Amino acid sequence: MGGERVRLLYGALLRLYPAEFRRLYGEEMLDAFLALHARAAASEGAVSVARLWLGALADALVSGARERMSRRSYRVNLRSRMRFPRGGLANLMSDALQDLRFALRTLASAPGFTLVVVLTLGLGIGANTAIYSMVHGILVKPLPFGAGGSIVHLRQVDAGGGGQGAPPEALDFSVHDLLDFEEGTRQALTDVSEYHRMSFVLTGMGEPDRVRVGVVSHNFFDLLQVKPTLGRDFVRAEDELGAAPVLLVSDGYWRSRFKGDPRIVGTQVTMNGRPHTIVGVLPPFPQFPAENDVYMPISICPYRSDPGFIADRQSRLMSVYGRLKPEVTFAEAEMEVRRTGMALAAAHPDAYPAEGYGADLELVRNELVRGARSPLILLLGVAGFVLLIACANAASLALARAGRRRPELTVRSALGAGRGRLARQLLTENVLLALAGGAVGLVLAYGGMDLLVAYARRFTPRAPEVALDAPVLLFTLVVSVATGLLFGAAPAAAERRSMATTINSVGSTSGRHGRRLQSMLVVVQVAVAFAVLSGAGLMLRSVWALQRTDPGFDTEEVIAFSLALEGPRYRTLDQGSAFFLEIEERLSRVPGVAAVSRVMAVPLGEPMNHRSRFFQDGSDALLAEAEHRTVGADYFRVMGVRVIEGRGFTTADSLNAPFVAVVNRRFAEEVFPGESAVGRRMVQCFPDSCNPPMTVVGVVDDLRHHGPEADVALEVYRAGLQLDWGGSSVVLRVDGSTDEVVPVIAQVVHSLDPDVPVDDLRTLAGLRADHVAPRRLTAVLLLVFAAVAVGLSLAGVFGVLTLAASARQREMGIRRAMGARESVVRTLVIREGLALVGLGLAVGLVLAGAMGTAMSGLLWGVRARDPATYLGVAALFLGVALIACYLPARKASRADVVDTLRSA
Repeated sequence: MGGERVRLLYGALLRLYPAEFRRLYGEEMLDAFLALHARAAASEGAVSVARLWLGALADALVSGARERMSRRSYRVNLRSRMRFPRGGLANLMSDALQDLRFALRTLASAPGFTLVVVLTLGLGIGANTAIYSMVHGILVKPLPFGAGGSIVHLRQVDAGGGGQGAPPEALDFSVHDLLDFEEGTRQALTDVSEYHRMSFVLTGMGEPDRVRVGVVSHNFFDLLQVKPTLGRDFVRAEDELGAAPVLLVSDGYWRSRFKGDPRIVGTQVTMNGRPHTIVGVLPPFPQFPAENDVYMPISICPYRSDPGFIADRQSRLMSVYGRLKPEVTFAEAEMEVRRTGMALAAAHPDAYPAEGYGADLELVRNELVRGARSPLILLLGVAGFVLLIACANAASLALARAGRRRPELTVRSALGAGRGRLARQLLTENVLLALAGGAVGLVLAYGGMDLLVAYARRFTPRAPEVALDAPVLLFTLVVSVATGLLFGAAPAAAERRSMATTINSVGSTSGRHGRRLQSMLVVVQVAVAFAVLSGAGLMLRSVWALQRTDPGFDTEEVIAFSLALEGPRYRTLDQGSAFFLEIEERLSRVPGVAAVSRVMAVPLGEPMNHRSRFFQDGSDALLAEAEHRTVGADYFRVMGVRVIEGRGFTTADSLNAPFVAVVNRRFAEEVFPGESAVGRRMVQCFPDSCNPPMTVVGVVDDLRHHGPEADVALEVYRAGLQLDWGGSSVVLRVDGSTDEVVPVIAQVVHSLDPDVPVDDLRTLAGLRADHVAPRRLTAVLLLVFAAVAVGLSLAGVFGVLTLAASARQREMGIRRAMGARESVVRTLVIREGLALVGLGLAVGLVLAGAMGTAMSGLLWGVRARDPATYLGVAALFLGVALIACYLPARKASRADVVDTLRSA
């Protein structure tokens, strides 16, 4: 009744003021106003006739006066409405502030919508901020050295050293190599410097400590342009033999070992049995090629300063670095290095490989991030996908809200707001939401910064440079604004396109174009989420394959640790062997210890190159180039390695007994095909010498010492009691828990010699876990991103189906009234949702294939386009999507028929 009164009153006003209403609004807008006020009157019940008369008359009079006073400003012309009023920048700023204030009021009036959108965008922007902080700190930011981009690593390679199909093997430099390359590249490089790494025992400061020592020439830190924060750098005279032993201490070791004592300069410590003076403390910087505790000049290292080592061109130990001269390009310098290498190989053919030898350059900035580049770029791409899904989800929510706001937008348009102004207002609200999401994302990224740095440490020494600095904050701001424009473009475009139909459908919550856009956004979300989840599935399968790969030895209940015997007490083989025999004897008596053995290098530990050539005894025939490993008598028992043929080592294989060896299965099959390897005689030769002939006494199963993903190498095992092998490691097998044995090990060692440190005390299970950790952590990050992506996409499916069911309430009510069962109505809604999900999965399959190809370098044991992974992910996605579709379908099917028809 109230609606009919309103229509009659406005009809009378139309007859009284025909020009004003028709000029300003037109017939369509008038009908919209009549419908709007009729609905309001119907909802309010009985309304005062006088109040309606006065309100309608005031609207007409004000509108007519405005039309007569400002006819040009209110023309129904889209171009004139989109022009900015006169006044230039001041008016523009005034409009912007007005839009901003209105946006704040509007968002505050809808706290639920605001909170959901801000959190959704916060997840996407936070993921991108966190990953970009790693990308910027590791891949983009210049090295923290002076002109760090021009520091290069000189390399010698042997293309045939790794065997057929293997990558080129790197060759270290000898002293002669260093001098010749320094002279040959004088026109291209400056500050040519050497580096190698050793381990020594530091005593005289409480507990003995095995320290990582970088042995460098005096100009190494000049090359880096790194100056000590305390004390001084090395000087040229300290490279000469006979110089006083001095040390530079790294910042981390100074803080941990010396508690950051500023008076450390001039302090004397004992290392390698000699007193050394600390002359300076280095600043924190990404050390390369590896992290070290202290640095010493080349004249102090007992190996580098040995006259025999210096004189032998084939005694190779060092890495060599230099700096490009300002006027020289990298290509020119590399050509000069290659020419120098070719000249050396021609002049000294006995000192270099006959085939496959070469020399080249690599920029240190690339070398430092080689292992980090692929996973970081992959994670950045996945984070971008997550942000795209978040944008699509937010755009879908904004479209739904824009549909509910159409009466408001219609009134504003009728009062003179152009379509451009309305679109600008919507974009202002959306950018404001994105900026708030960016703030939330910064908080999330800051909270995960420590975890990200720990993750990056697995790949590169540049991890400490990761930070939320100014470039990262600028990136977050740009991404936030771009996100607001991106997800705000959909409702703005929908509003512009459907403005005419909006006027004729004031009460609807969503136009056809808006629903079509929402469906497209759902397809995009599902496609991208499927690709991300497939990538995570491939990575998880790769980690699973690595963990299930048999390395050839047991890792459970096996403990490993390292010992370094230095000083005058262990100068001879007998002294060192006696110490280790006593250690093995005492540890074997510890309750719970089943077997103990000495070993040259712990499996899965730090990579070491132990390759040498094996010749047939009595001839020059080369049998093979293989890795050699010196082990104790019980090594194969400790490691759980099966002896296939012959025997293993025993304590009888001592220095006075005939030399013996054990080979692995691959060596026996390839070197002695179809024959028994046991009883064969071989000679092991190095570049400068050969060992006495030895007899093969056994064949054992293949072991993957370098990790489960590494290929099985040709291996020859030597009896430890027959060789002088310096420092060593120990492995022991435990019956039961390792926790009870670990504390006893240091006590046993220090009871024999308190100056021998126990270093790298680990279980082999822990070493294996660390070996797989980079891939496992990458898989976990991908899985987290995938979970967020799937959650957001399914929320989008749920929201679109809920809105679609709401828009089809009248249809559903009629179907129910005509006898349709609840299951039929549910099927209609579920079918619509699954059609969108199926289309998204089809598009996502193409994206997943491209993503799998891009991450193929990170996979192991699984194909980049693995059908089983795609089918499993699709089945999982469909199962969860079915739940997301069922909930709105269930609600729509149980709605009351009478109420639905009455409110439609």
